[in-house]
Amino acid sequence: MTRTSLHAAVAAGLVEGALTAASAVAAPVTITPGTLTICTYPGFAPFTSSASNGAWVGWDASLLTKFAAQRGLTVKPVPVDPFDGM
Repeated sequence: MTRTSLHAAVAAGLVEGALTAASAVAAPVTITPGTLTICTYPGFAPFTSSASNGAWVGWDASLLTKFAAQRGLTVKPVPVDPFDGM
């Protein structure tokens, strides 16, 4: 086997191993199947707030909705009471 053939064989083996590992990623495990439950304070614009129609909006809402969608999950926001500090 020539050096070039050896390099090609090693490269092919590495690619095959990477593809096998990528296909073996397990589905995310959540308490409620298919749902990412998020605790949020809806009065903290622009990060998180509640629109007049009750929709969850803001930077955190957008980021977490996209994060969940990439994993095949839906987001369930759970509002928490405000706190005055620590």
